[in-house]
Amino acid sequence: MIEPVVTWETEASLVEHGKTAALQILEGPDRPTAIVAHSDLLAGGAMLAAAELGLAVPDDVSIAGFDGLDLPWLAPATLTSVRQPLAEKGSRIGEAVIGLLAGEAPSVVELDVELSIGTTTGPPTS
Repeated sequence: MIEPVVTWETEASLVEHGKTAALQILEGPDRPTAIVAHSDLLAGGAMLAAAELGLAVPDDVSIAGFDGLDLPWLAPATLTSVRQPLAEKGSRIGEAVIGLLAGEAPSVVELDVELSIGTTTGPPTS
């Protein structure tokens, strides 16, 4: 099984990008009731931005991510996320690359994902 390579520097950078983007969005005149981030690490950054601004998650803003990563540093919050099969995804990508190098056309592959409801999403309050 191929494990994804995520270094602390990569993780910290994505979290910082998520925080910076969320600060811009949440400080604007039309604050959203929810943020859906492209990854759990970006969503984690949005959580930090909300906390910095004194916003309660999910009462003031709901935040969700995508990946299904374990982010224990968000405790006691549990991030709502779309869990994807990361190991299978990596394996399928590797197979596709090997096929491409052998001159084969890539095939369409669909992998199942699962919505994991955490404590960071809820109905809008206004």
